[in-house]
Amino acid sequence: MAAVALERGEKCQMCGTAEWEWEEDPYAYAPVRHTCIGCMKRELMQEDDTPTSKGTSVRLLPKATAERLAQDHARKADEGTLRPRRRRE
Repeated sequence: MAAVALERGEKCQMCGTAEWEWEEDPYAYAPVRHTCIGCMKRELMQEDDTPTSKGTSVRLLPKATAERLAQDHARKADEGTLRPRRRRE
């Protein structure tokens, strides 16, 4: 476990490579563009102009789960049982 932690500590948190890898072979890696659809959708939603409260984050949920949560929210709004969360003191 210590060896794994030590190796992770040597690697850049941004690109995942270690300095020794570049010293060993300066051409060991080639930059390529990659687009993650999930990350793209999260960023698009974060850039949306819809007002949100502080502390709001964007999460990716399976479509069925998101639809169920939306239905539950709409049902509670229709029933009048939807209430704001209590603030912690």
